[in-house]
This record gives sequence, C-alpha cells and structure tokens, in this order.
Amino acid sequence: MGRPAFETLGAVWGPHTCDLFTTAAATHLPRFLPLSPADAARGCAAAFSVDWAVENEWETPPFSFLPQVLARITSYSCDITLVAPRWQHQSWWTLVTRYCAARVQLNPPFPKFLVAGRTASSPPPVWRVVIFRFEKAHTTRFNACASA
Repeated sequence: MGRPAFETLGAVWGPHTCDLFTTAAATHLPRFLPLSPADAARGCAAAFSVDWAVENEWETPPFSFLPQVLARITSYSCDITLVAPRWQHQSWWTLVTRYCAARVQLNPPFPKFLVAGRTASSPPPVWRVVIFRFEKAHTTRFNACASA
C-alpha cells in the first residue's frame, strides 16, 4: 500500500505504533516486525509474541495468516488496522466483518494488490483492498453481547 493511503487512514485511526507482518522496504513505521517469504514462520511467531493490546498496530499479514490473525483479534481486545483482500467467500470474511468497528474499501487511485511472478501472457490476479478497523471498546462490547 502506498504512503498516501497509509497517511489518509492514519489521520483517522492513528497514530499507528507498530507495523506487523511486513518488511523493512514496505513498512510505514519506525517500529515493525519483519516478515519475508523465506522467514514466514518466524515472522508470524514474532508478531504473535507481542502484546497487541498495548499498541495501535498496522497489519498487512500474508493472506494465509488471516485466520490466525482474526482469531487473535477476536480473543483479545486490541486496536488494529488490518489490510486484507476483499474475499467475501473466504471462511474468515464473516468473522472480520462481524468484529470490525469500521471498514473502508480502497478503490483507485489507491493501488491494488498484485501477485508477482506472472508472465505477460497471464496477467496477475488483482484484489480489491479492504481496510478493517478493530477497537478495544468495540471488540469487548461485542464479546460481552455474544456471551450473554
């Protein structure tokens, strides 16, 4: 995601204090937990080893980690801005839309996610990006209603 989109969302839900599941080249924040394709397992473990309740995180996890990320978000009250593809038929979609306090779909001029490594004869798949906002008060209130 480009800097203009990050700054626009940061003006509403920031300031963000830590960037989880990212690389040094892609981070928008001074504090981040790195993640590279060769280091996915360690990066995931590192992101899950910190207390999400004391930060206001910006998260762009690999798509395969979304179920684990959402399990953590819905189990612990935390302030997180989550970047994810708009995949309404994924098992995690209902959970993310139920627990989020707000969501925004980015449309052009903001960039879309592209998959690298495709040849010119096979264009890369493109996903619309949805930014989900989770907030402590909202998640706590939702969990209390669900258990009542």
